[in-house]
Amino acid sequence: MLHRAIRAILRPFAPVVLSVLLPPLPASAQVPRVVDSLFAEMHAPTGPGCVISFDSAGRRRWQTAFGRRDLERGGQNDSTTRFEAGSVSKQVAAAAVVLLAQQGRLSLDDDVRRWIPELPDLGRVTVRMLLTHQSGWRDWRNLTEMTRWHSAEAAWTNADVLVMLSRQRALNFDPGAQYAYSNSNYVLAAILVERVSGQSLRAFTTAAFFVPLGMRSTTWRDAPGELHHGRALGYSPRDDGTFRLDMPGETVVGPSGLITTAADLQRWLRNLDTGTVGGPAFRAEMERVGVLASGRATGYAMGLEVSTLGGERVVSHAGWSGGYVAYAGRMPSRGLSLAILCNGSAVNTDELGPILLVRLAKVAGPPADVRPALGDTVTTGAGARAAGLYRNTRTRQIVTVRTFARGLAINTWVGYTPVTADRYRNSDGTRELTLQSDTAQQVSGFALRSADGDEVQYVRLAAAVASTPLLQGYAGRYRNADTDATIELVVRDGQLTAVRGATLRDVAVPLFRDGFRVPSQSWVLTFQRAADGTVTAFDLSLPRTRQLTFTRLP
Repeated sequence: MLHRAIRAILRPFAPVVLSVLLPPLPASAQVPRVVDSLFAEMHAPTGPGCVISFDSAGRRRWQTAFGRRDLERGGQNDSTTRFEAGSVSKQVAAAAVVLLAQQGRLSLDDDVRRWIPELPDLGRVTVRMLLTHQSGWRDWRNLTEMTRWHSAEAAWTNADVLVMLSRQRALNFDPGAQYAYSNSNYVLAAILVERVSGQSLRAFTTAAFFVPLGMRSTTWRDAPGELHHGRALGYSPRDDGTFRLDMPGETVVGPSGLITTAADLQRWLRNLDTGTVGGPAFRAEMERVGVLASGRATGYAMGLEVSTLGGERVVSHAGWSGGYVAYAGRMPSRGLSLAILCNGSAVNTDELGPILLVRLAKVAGPPADVRPALGDTVTTGAGARAAGLYRNTRTRQIVTVRTFARGLAINTWVGYTPVTADRYRNSDGTRELTLQSDTAQQVSGFALRSADGDEVQYVRLAAAVASTPLLQGYAGRYRNADTDATIELVVRDGQLTAVRGATLRDVAVPLFRDGFRVPSQSWVLTFQRAADGTVTAFDLSLPRTRQLTFTRLP
């Protein structure tokens, strides 16, 4: 089962596997069979690939490489190949801030606006809140999606992001109240390093970390058009099995943009164990998880996710940027570290990394939260009354509940079986769903409670009714002041279409009453009406950005 799952993830990459030893290594330091077996069914030897490196506190080390670094000009990935590390970059940006705090040049309890006064006063956000994703700042990528250019197709810079954030008039939530992953936090972290140290993130981290740790092939992609010799090109798969070049276009650094090799990434991970740079206090601070105002721990530390697998504490982070994906994970108690860098985005390192790490450590794998055998779908009976659309009141995202003979499922992939008539539990017992009813005993919503006590409310939505005359009522031009973006809604061929600039067109699908989903962008549009029923505005929500209000223009 485990082999099949990982082979399915990696099948599009199917290159020839090459084992590259990291000198100096003892004769026994061969790549374990379990690693080769994971790639046994790979094909298309001309595709992109990965470099995977493993270290057991220096006692046992190996590195394996496969795939091409450049599909046009050729060349295999090897121990010297440089990749972009995606969100694995966050831990390096966080480390720079932690080191500055150790040096007494800032405090992790400082208000971020002390150092970046251009930001609007939307509540006190501390540096620690920023690094542990408790700030409430909307994700900059979501904000730039409102414009005529996607974030990956324009040369956005950290300065551009700061201008965008300075325009914001609201946060996703009150600072410290919730955890929500946002790349904006780490753009601000990079700016913070620059303001406090007087150096760019590249200059500061090079002097503070890369040179002392011998990370000679590591830098940041912070200059447009800069050449990075030995870098693999990033690729994403097409539906027909071919690949397209997928290189990040922006020079935003902090949340992403780190360029490194697997060997250098191992040197970085080793320092998180040894504290060669920073010492024990640095190591402890890097792994200190955030705690919300409610007292609930989030599991996210300084650019690091802290969890437990097979009874072992794991500190890790996955990454994705354009056609690049990555993973960096450690089991600190054993001194184990795993680095994965790939130049093909179809590899799901978020799943692959933890599975491979626990296999190498020979501990139990992550629990599978799969839908139990629920039987056939049903439309009648006690459980069937829960079927329908619901809105997450926290994130504003929409979910679909489907009902089956022996339970129900949210969005088809997470299943719940009944405990009582109105209470359901998922397969590993970590979440409980409780139905809520109105005075007419109709299901009006449900509460989803996790094992750590967090509870999220969902409210039921009325089904959509759409026709061309009704759609015409939504047509018009709308503007959002927070992004200075204008979206025009037009009715074409019986569909409502969102138009941005001259080239971007996205179909909006009716979902619920006065509500639409734009599947291509993961947008949810909720329209507002005046007392006379005229549409006056719509709220746009994404997974990392909530309720951007677009007001209808005359």
